Amino acid sequence: MGDKLKGSEALRDSLPYGAVKEMALAFKKSDQWIAQVIAGRKIGNPLFIECAEKIAALENRSKEDLRKILKGYETN
Repeated sequence: MGDKLKGSEALRDSLPYGAVKEMALAFKKSDQWIAQVIAGRKIGNPLFIECAEKIAALENRSKEDLRKILKGYETN
């Protein structure tokens, strides 16, 4: 159907400081779990990886831009 998203250490390392913690708040999951999925050590929600790829691709790594991306992933 489509390519399966896979995490990697390189993806995790490309994230700006504090991004995993902000993702944990948006997804209501632990930051350790999200970090392991992004690093490819655990299998989890592919939205974590999709979101991490968008954050890593940001040219301007401001908190405002980070929050704009995370707003679309927030869970209730």
